[in-house]
Amino acid sequence: MDDNLEVKLNSNSILIGENPVFLFSSEFHYYIIPQEKWNEEIKNLKKIGFNAITIYIPWNFHEKIEGEFDFKSSNCNLKKLFHLCAKNNILIYIKSGPRSSQAIQNSGYPLWLFENYNEILDSPFPGKKTSEKNQKDLNNQKTPIISILHPKYLEKVHNWYKKIFSLIENYQYPKGNIILIQFEDDLLYNFDEMYFSFGYSQFNQKLYRKWLKNKYLLIPIFNEIYLSDYKDFEDILPPSPPLNLKHPIKEIIPYIEWLEFKESILNQYIGELFDFFNEFNINLPLILNLWSYKSPISVNSLKHSISLKQNRNPFTISLNFYPIVFKSQVNVNCYINWHSEWLKSQSSGPTFISKIQECIFGQKFVCKNTQNILRLSLAHGIKALSFVQPQLPEQIQFQSSKRFREIQNFKQFIDLHLKSLIESKKVYDPLTLAYYHPVTRLKSFTPPINSQSFSFPINYEHLKYSYKNLMQLFTKTFLQYDVIDLQNITNEELDRKPFLILYFLGWLEHKIMIKLLKYVENGGTLITFGDIPSLNENLEFDDLISNLYGAKCLQEIQDYEGCTLIFEESTELFNDIENIFEYEITKLKDVHILAHKGKSRHILAFSRKVNGGKIIHCGIMPKKEISSLKLLNLLLEEADFPIQNISATNECVAIQNATSIDERFITVGNLKSAPIKSVSFTFYNPLSQIFPKNLVINEITLPPNTFSTWHAFKQISEDVIIHYCTGEIYAIINKNDEHTISIRFLAHPSFPNDFTGKISIWMSKNASKIEIEKGTIKISEEKSVRNYKEFKEFTILSNCESSFSFQIEKENFTFKIQKYFVPGDEK
Repeated sequence: MDDNLEVKLNSNSILIGENPVFLFSSEFHYYIIPQEKWNEEIKNLKKIGFNAITIYIPWNFHEKIEGEFDFKSSNCNLKKLFHLCAKNNILIYIKSGPRSSQAIQNSGYPLWLFENYNEILDSPFPGKKTSEKNQKDLNNQKTPIISILHPKYLEKVHNWYKKIFSLIENYQYPKGNIILIQFEDDLLYNFDEMYFSFGYSQFNQKLYRKWLKNKYLLIPIFNEIYLSDYKDFEDILPPSPPLNLKHPIKEIIPYIEWLEFKESILNQYIGELFDFFNEFNINLPLILNLWSYKSPISVNSLKHSISLKQNRNPFTISLNFYPIVFKSQVNVNCYINWHSEWLKSQSSGPTFISKIQECIFGQKFVCKNTQNILRLSLAHGIKALSFVQPQLPEQIQFQSSKRFREIQNFKQFIDLHLKSLIESKKVYDPLTLAYYHPVTRLKSFTPPINSQSFSFPINYEHLKYSYKNLMQLFTKTFLQYDVIDLQNITNEELDRKPFLILYFLGWLEHKIMIKLLKYVENGGTLITFGDIPSLNENLEFDDLISNLYGAKCLQEIQDYEGCTLIFEESTELFNDIENIFEYEITKLKDVHILAHKGKSRHILAFSRKVNGGKIIHCGIMPKKEISSLKLLNLLLEEADFPIQNISATNECVAIQNATSIDERFITVGNLKSAPIKSVSFTFYNPLSQIFPKNLVINEITLPPNTFSTWHAFKQISEDVIIHYCTGEIYAIINKNDEHTISIRFLAHPSFPNDFTGKISIWMSKNASKIEIEKGTIKISEEKSVRNYKEFKEFTILSNCESSFSFQIEKENFTFKIQKYFVPGDEK
C-alpha cells in the first residue's frame, strides 16, 4: 500500500498519510440511538469539535442467538453508520470486543455463551460449583468470570471476530473512515481485582501446573523454593488464602507467582486474539487498552507476546482516566500526571487515553472541571483521547451545555496550534521516578497476608500511601518528573537520569540491584525511601544494596505518635509520621546523618558519597503536607538538586511544553477555591538555542479552580513574536500586512471585574504600531531592546500607568497589529 494512504503511529501522534492527527473522539452508542437520529447526532458531535467517534460493537447485540449474526436490521446496520461517518467526514475508532464496556449488559457477552457453555466459566476458591455463582451474577446483571484460555470460549470469540473483521476490512482507511481498532476493553484478567477469589477452575489449575513445570523443570527445584514436598507437578495445588499461623518469608513466593501465572494467561490470550486478527487483510494500528498499570497487567510481557505474533500492524497501549472519582483538583492533577508519565514509559506510540470519564452515567450531568481536565491532559503530553458520553448532545441541548462549550473551545485551540502541539514535549526537571512492576503484585496479596501472623510481613499499605504522598509533593513544589521502567531501561539510558527516586520494599531482583549499583558508580544520585532491600527475588538474603548503603534496617517502629526527630541538629516534633524505619550505619566513611530519633541515635535518614555518585535514604514519610515539603526540600538540598524549571511565589500548578523551535505552551492552574493574587513565575529552558533561557512573568492573579494554556515565543509573522501571553490564543489571521490575533482569557464567573492579564510582544522596527479593536488600552513605553533581530519588547496595558496589566473582559479580547514603514525606509 502507498505510504500516503496508510494510518501509522509515531511517538507523537497518529498519522493519516503524512498528516498528524490529534484524535479527539466521543463515544457513540449506536445500539441505543434510533437509526433515524444517527446522522443528526454525528453532525452535533462534529459541531462540538470532535473529529472522530468511538464505537463499541457489542457481541450480544449482533449475535443474540448463537450463530445468527445481525448487521442489517435497524440499529444493527453498521454499514449504514460507516457510510454516515464518511459522509460527515468523521473518523471511526472501533472497540471490537469480545469484552465491551461495563455499561453494556454482561459487558457485551451474549447470554447464550454462559447458558450453553458452562464449562468456560471460572471457579472461585475453594472450588464451589460455578453454575450457582455465575447464575447469581447473571441475575444481578454482573458479568460472570470466564476462563479466557478455554478452547470453547476461544472458538466462539474466533467466530465473532470472523464476522466483525470481515466487515471492518471493507471500511478501513482509505476505503472508509475506520482508522483504529481496539481489542477488549479495560484489559485486566476478568476485570477482577480479587486475585484470590477466582482462577480455581480445573481448567485453570491444569494451566497453573503446566506453567510451574515450564518454569522449574524439576520438582526438587520447585520444592526447594516453595518449601514443599510434592512428588509430581500434577499434585500441586494453587495457593489458598493464608492461614492464621506464622509462616517463613519464603511462603510469600507462591502468592507472587500466582499473579505471574495470571499475567501469563493474559499474555497468551492477547496472543490468541492477534492470531485471529492476522487472518484478515486489515492494515490499521491496533490499540491495547489497559484498565490499570497494576498486576496482573505486565506491559513488557504483553508486548513480547504480541511481537511473537505479528509485525504487520503498528500497535500501542492506552489507559483510561477516571478523574470524576476525585473531588480535589490536586488529586486530579496528581492522577493525570502519574498515569501519563507511566504510559510514556511503557509505550513507543502517542500518549493515548482511550476513555476519559469526567461525567457520571445515569445522572443529570453538571460538569465543573472539564476545562481543567482537558488542559491538564494536554499539558502532561496526551496526544489522543476519547470521551465517555453518558448523554448525547441532542438529549441535553448541547448549544447551552457548559461542558460541550468547553470541549468546543479546547478543540478550536488544538486545531489552531496542531503542528506545534503535536511536536511539543514536556519540559522535565532532572528528576525521575522509577516504576518497578513486581511491587504492583504486592498490592494484590499483601492485605490478606498482613491480616495474618506472618513472621516477616511486607506492608504494602506503607508503600501505597507514601508513594502517593510523594507524587503529590511534586505537584506542590512544581517538580515535573518523568517515569522509567526499572526492569526495562538500559544502563546507558539510566545513566542519563541524574536524580532517581525509588521506594524500596525490603526485596529487589538481584539484576536490578546490580543496575542501581552501576548507576551510582557512574555518577547518579539515588534518592530512596522505605526499607533497604536485603532479599532478592527468591526472598533469599542478598546484601548487595545494604553493602552499597553501608546500613541495615534495625526495626520498623509502629508507634509514631509524638516522635521527636533531629534534622541536621534542629529538633522537629512530628505527630503525622506514616512509617519509620531505623537503621544502623555499618560504614562510617563518607556518611552524613540527616535525621535520627532523639537520644537513641538510631538513624532515620542519611546520605553517602559512593565513588562518582551519591545515595540518599530516608526511612520516614510524614502525612501532613507541611512536614513532607520540609523533608523533601531537605533531601533535595542534600542531593545538590539544581534550580527547577519553573518557580513561582504562590501555590499553583505550572507545566511547560516546548517545541524544537522554542515555542512554548505553559499551562498554569489554580487548584484552590480562592484566587491566587500577585503570583510571579520564572520559567527556565536551559536547552533553548534561540530565545533567552529565562522567562519571567510578574504580578499575575489567577482565578479559583481554573487552568489556562499560555503562550511564549510564538512567531506570528516575520516581524512579530508573542514574547508571552497569559491568555489562550484562539485565532490568528494573517491577511496582507495585517495580523489579527484573538485571545481568550479564562476568568472564573464569580471573579471580580479587575481580573488582569498580560501580553508582551517583540516587534521589529517595521511592525511597531498596534491598533486596539476593543477596550481602552495603550502601549507601554519601550522597556528594553532585545538582541534578537532588532526586536523590541512592548507590553499592552489598560487604564493603569504603573504596571503592565490590562483589564480583561470575559469574552474574547481582540487586538490588531498593523505593519507600517518607518519614515525613510519606504520601498
